[in-house]
Amino acid sequence: MLMNRRLSFFCSLILITLFIACSPPEPPPIPPTRSVETNPLADITLRVAVRAGDVSKGIESAIADWEAQTGIQVELHGFSHAYLQEEIFLNVIAEDGRYDVVLIDDPWFPSLAGNDYLMPLSAFNYQADEDFVTGSLNIGMWPPPSGPRPPELATSAIPQLYALPLVGNVQLFWYNKDVIPQPPADISELLTVLIQEGQAQNMYNYSYTGSAGNPIVTEFNAWNWSYGGRIFDDQWQVTINHPESVQALTDWLALLENTSPETKQYTSSGNTGQEVLQNQALASMVWPANIPSLMGAYPDAPNLQVTSLPAGVAQSSQIGHWLLAIPTTAQHKQEAYNFILYATSQEAMRQSAEFGLPPTRTSLLQAEDLVAQYPWFPEIETAINNSSWRPRTPLWTKIEHILGNYLALAAAGQLTPQEALDSAALEIEDVLEKANYYN
Repeated sequence: MLMNRRLSFFCSLILITLFIACSPPEPPPIPPTRSVETNPLADITLRVAVRAGDVSKGIESAIADWEAQTGIQVELHGFSHAYLQEEIFLNVIAEDGRYDVVLIDDPWFPSLAGNDYLMPLSAFNYQADEDFVTGSLNIGMWPPPSGPRPPELATSAIPQLYALPLVGNVQLFWYNKDVIPQPPADISELLTVLIQEGQAQNMYNYSYTGSAGNPIVTEFNAWNWSYGGRIFDDQWQVTINHPESVQALTDWLALLENTSPETKQYTSSGNTGQEVLQNQALASMVWPANIPSLMGAYPDAPNLQVTSLPAGVAQSSQIGHWLLAIPTTAQHKQEAYNFILYATSQEAMRQSAEFGLPPTRTSLLQAEDLVAQYPWFPEIETAINNSSWRPRTPLWTKIEHILGNYLALAAAGQLTPQEALDSAALEIEDVLEKANYYN
């Protein structure tokens, strides 16, 4: 069974690698950098693989204090998103022990934890810190504490932590408060107001990440879940073409009839946020990790309300945390464990929260000084606890690719909502059938 799982995982990795190779070229990895203050007597160096950029600010700022307190040096290796994913997977498969700590995007977590490539924190007698937001801790548990489990997992298997949450990203929603002074009561009123005011103000209704694949799926997921739609039921039967999801897509496409032509190529809330901040679009989804830099770039932006997507049948959006974990091949496991405890401590996380990065601790999301600077912090905690995660399966990359292609065809007017979701459901079901999810 384990051999079959690893063979299936390796085939998936080949597809990921081919996808990356066919994507537009990304800048090369950032060369390894050693922190400024080091202890020349230290005989241990932790090697840490991270996402280059804002999400790693907290780790970068914590290193000097960590080294001063422990005498253990930290060697930080920063990569772009795609390069980091490839680097981590190739490292754990090759079992070369290159990294002691890895920063992982939560969609990668099922493949890593599910294939026994990460250390369970129970090996270090970890006791969950109650200051962490509950939804933030749950994202680092395997098997998943709710929802369907991959079929190779016993129903009696007890969820346990394999990673700690470092950056509490979760989709939020922001809109132009100068045009829409009263918050819409629900998602139906939101649609009506955006369409009416877009026409009245000669502005785009909405800006969205319309690029096929991950961007458009991430965008649609929040609307789908809010309408009560799901991609699978608890037995992995495909439900993405059920009435709730078809209605969500129908209404969402009606909103998109008045959007900028460029939005079909957008890949992140950095793109869509610019249209809102430049007074071109009334609203968009937004990841809170992007808000400080976006607002800093547009000091003359309109008055914006940052909130959760208004509720429909439910109120939910997509969680997108960054997690710290220890590969099973790490050379310094105990020291790595001590480091991730420190990096996710209140003391260290406060440093990144002061940059505006969303923390995963209640004490920081509710801290008066931080809320005064970042008023949307309390909303992050609410959104995390109401959020949904992408289905916890190593097959998610394939599933997302299929669904994203058909959503893009529907957005382009080439398929009706029912046709697009029926076609996606058939192909997704075939993927799961071949992976023995129904046997």
